[in-house]
Amino acid sequence: MQDGSQNSQSQLPAEMMGAYPTKARQKKSILGPKNIIFAAAAKVFATLIICIGQRVFAESQDWKAVSAGGTHTVALKRDGTIWAWGGNICGQLGDGTKTERSYPIKVGSAKNWKAVMAGYWHSVALKQDGTLWAWGENEQGQLGDGRKTPRNAPVQVGSAKNWKAAMAGFAHTVAIRADGTLWAWGANEYGQLGDGSKTNRNSPVQVGNSKNWAAITAGSAHTIAIRIDGTLWAWGWNEYGQLGDGTKTNRNSPVQIGSAKDWVAATAGDSHTVALKADGTVWAWGDNRFGQLSNGNKANRNSPVQIGSAKDWAAVIAGGMRTLAIRTDGTLWAWGNNQLGQLGDGSKTNRNSPVQVGSAKNWAALSAASSHTVATRTDGTVWAWGYNDCGQLGDGSTTSRNKPVQVGSGSSASTND
Repeated sequence: MQDGSQNSQSQLPAEMMGAYPTKARQKKSILGPKNIIFAAAAKVFATLIICIGQRVFAESQDWKAVSAGGTHTVALKRDGTIWAWGGNICGQLGDGTKTERSYPIKVGSAKNWKAVMAGYWHSVALKQDGTLWAWGENEQGQLGDGRKTPRNAPVQVGSAKNWKAAMAGFAHTVAIRADGTLWAWGANEYGQLGDGSKTNRNSPVQVGNSKNWAAITAGSAHTIAIRIDGTLWAWGWNEYGQLGDGTKTNRNSPVQIGSAKDWVAATAGDSHTVALKADGTVWAWGDNRFGQLSNGNKANRNSPVQIGSAKDWAAVIAGGMRTLAIRTDGTLWAWGNNQLGQLGDGSKTNRNSPVQVGSAKNWAALSAASSHTVATRTDGTVWAWGYNDCGQLGDGSTTSRNKPVQVGSGSSASTND
């Protein structure tokens, strides 16, 4: 992360800083006093242009997927186009500029995108032809293009055309190929690439020789993966026990979490991990300073502990120092850090047990970054809440929200449902 802060857009809120490894937080300013007036004018001009399309975005109900980054958001429409909004100081929006956006803007003209994922200051996307693309910050080689140069437009990762899934972490990227092999690149100070070393990589390196990887997720400096046999594996930073192997020892190669073989989904936050079992139960471990493990206290855990006794959880996401989950009835629940309204329950009160977000019963999917949350509903709309200093909520403002606001709506008037 080489860049500095434009209107604080690349800086973590003060209360978030403790969750990241110290060296990963070092930054420097690139915006001097002489450029402040020009930058402000450019921002106003860009906002005026984007607001012209307000009505179009307000009525959009064709979103397929959405992903939250550090200060930006990326999303995929059903027509195969990618859109982005929020902070852009590293080019993480991919629109060829470094201009901050508070409304969705299309990334290029391609209509064959299959999936898109946001890291902290970079983005990664898959095309329908199996190629993998990336843009944004690249100081640690997290774009995987063999260089360390930031990109403000998509650049292909190698020439392979058999990528199946990918995930972007704080400054590293992991991906699975169609043959079941696992690959990683970017920052590796804590062994988060899993290649047995602590050497940063600017192009994909294979993680071991297994060919049975099924799913992958990346946290700030740790990685979690599921194999096709339902076993769960972890590696990287383990200061808070977020690897779940019963220790606080960092690992630079995959280590199995327990012996269970019924894991179906896993998600990594800044320094905690949450996973879903086939029986509908949710389990969590790692950092619990804000109650994100929901175990009734603030004690950290270095092995999985069940969250309550419910068996009707359908999806779960760990973001920053909080957790959100969807139940089989379509309701949305959240717990953990809420100092910026990122739980979406209308307050700024931290929660150590699940609290329902509104009363809607049509939530479909979730994504959470350190300080904001985005989600899709079954009707194809996208909603966002939390910190909004860079326009990452996509509602045309930089006003933070403690309740869901529809992306492109320009207001939070419809947040009572």
